[in-house]
Amino acid sequence: MKKIFQYKIPIQKKLFISYIALVLVFTFVISSIIFYKSQSIIERQVSETKLKLLAQIVDKFDMVINNMISVTNIYMLNNHVRNVLVHSNKLSPYDMHINKKEITGLFETNSNSFQEIQYYTSILGYNKEELHSNDRHKIYMQDLRAKNWFKELLESDGRIYWTLFDGKENNAKLLSAVRMLKDFHKGNVIGILCLSVDEKYIKNTYIHSLNEYEKIFIINEEGRIISSNIDHYIGKAIDGEAYRDKISKYFRGYAPIEFEGVRGLLTFNTIQKNNWKIAAFTPSYMHLTEVHKLKIVVTAIMISFLFIGLLTAYVFSKQFSRSIRVLSNDIQKIQNGDLSIRTKVNSNDEIGMIAEEFNIMVEQIELLMDDIHHSYEQKRKAEIQALQSQINPHFLHNTLAAIRGMNMMGQKKSVDSAIVALVKVLKQSLSTEREIITVRQEVENLKNYLIIQRLRYGNDLEIEYNIQEDILECNIIKLILQPIVENAIFHGIQPKASGGTIVINGYKEESNLIFEIIDDGVGISEENIQKMNSGQMDYDSVNHGIGLKNTKDRVNLYYGTQYEVFVYNNDGEGVTVKISVPVIKGEHM
Repeated sequence: MKKIFQYKIPIQKKLFISYIALVLVFTFVISSIIFYKSQSIIERQVSETKLKLLAQIVDKFDMVINNMISVTNIYMLNNHVRNVLVHSNKLSPYDMHINKKEITGLFETNSNSFQEIQYYTSILGYNKEELHSNDRHKIYMQDLRAKNWFKELLESDGRIYWTLFDGKENNAKLLSAVRMLKDFHKGNVIGILCLSVDEKYIKNTYIHSLNEYEKIFIINEEGRIISSNIDHYIGKAIDGEAYRDKISKYFRGYAPIEFEGVRGLLTFNTIQKNNWKIAAFTPSYMHLTEVHKLKIVVTAIMISFLFIGLLTAYVFSKQFSRSIRVLSNDIQKIQNGDLSIRTKVNSNDEIGMIAEEFNIMVEQIELLMDDIHHSYEQKRKAEIQALQSQINPHFLHNTLAAIRGMNMMGQKKSVDSAIVALVKVLKQSLSTEREIITVRQEVENLKNYLIIQRLRYGNDLEIEYNIQEDILECNIIKLILQPIVENAIFHGIQPKASGGTIVINGYKEESNLIFEIIDDGVGISEENIQKMNSGQMDYDSVNHGIGLKNTKDRVNLYYGTQYEVFVYNNDGEGVTVKISVPVIKGEHM
């Protein structure tokens, strides 16, 4: 997320991505909590229901075990059983027949007393006498001797050993209670009693309480399944199975496990009479059906929330970014110089406050810019006037010097003409307060000035005008040509002593006015020209003096530094001064 904000991405997308991430996280967390809690609640409810069912089965099984214990007690104390197993060699055949008949009657009596379950009884005497209640499910001494606990049975004091035998018919499984028979007078072992019940009768005590896909197991202390609703599990050992480890350490409880690749819930209880475990496995897809339904409902609700969240995030981010975008566009316009912009962000939040402060700031900047512009204009005018005031005395000095020279030479007529021309020049250039005149007026001023100079130099000074007609009504600052021509006369032509020519060109080049003052005077060194054009040399130290510098400064101040006064040597002799200013027509610049 942090990297997203480092890229140049519009703020609307950043906000939208942030909102989407928040909605997705919120949706995922809430749905996960709901699913987890609902599954946990349903598992607990199912487990509690199954534990109650197992408790009922345990009660029924306890009843079976109690009945079997009661029956074994009857045979343990019966005199007829003792007579057959102890005194068989002393009894007459008739007495033996009577005793055996009594025992057979006892078999029937016990069967009638416990009609819900049919018991099979085998009495095995050490005197080789054997009595069986049912010929189909007989247990023989060799069957018992094969058990690993048989020696313990002989040494026990009436303890009952529970075991599982294979029936002789129909693959029956017989759950048997094996108990040692003693002579209660002498205390010696006289035989073994084996009371059996078909496993299907035990199964009937719980089979009707199960669902179709559930499995139930009754597990003895050895970890062997002695009863199950699935026949092929009966007799198998389950030691080492994961669920065996879970149930062996606790009296009752439940745990989620995986059995034969199927996830499910294992609930278990303990049969206290013989410490057997009864366990039920319920596949998850059975008790989580409601969870799946809930997932569908919650998913639909979350998708709806997500859609609403996306729509809300889009609208909010668009609305928020719109205000910022408007403000940003207005700032860009102000950067481009438009200080008339006032942003129109109307909101009662921080963005609205920023917009309001922004408008106040722009107003203050506009006022400051007006003040600066006004101050700059005043300063610029003052500088131009100062520069122009430098021209006036310079011009007067040179002109009066020329008139004085003519007067000393006795040229009274020339002096008179020079004074008239001087008055016209003073009237046009010195007495007016306007800085801007037309090219026509500038040329007229120049001609009046050159009348004076030609009266002084006579035929030694030639003037040539090449001014295009279409630029005569263009506006320029006054005294832009006269100082350059003056420099050309006094510092270019006069030092030659042989006279010279000055050519004045004026023409339009694209959006600029170009003036060229070309003389064939003594010229300037190339090194000094380069220094003059690059601004690296004091103009007062150059022969062309203050006039050139003054004109250059006034052009830069009034029109900008992109307009220039440029000096270069001609191919033959003399110097060309090129002046460029913008084409401006009308009464005002």
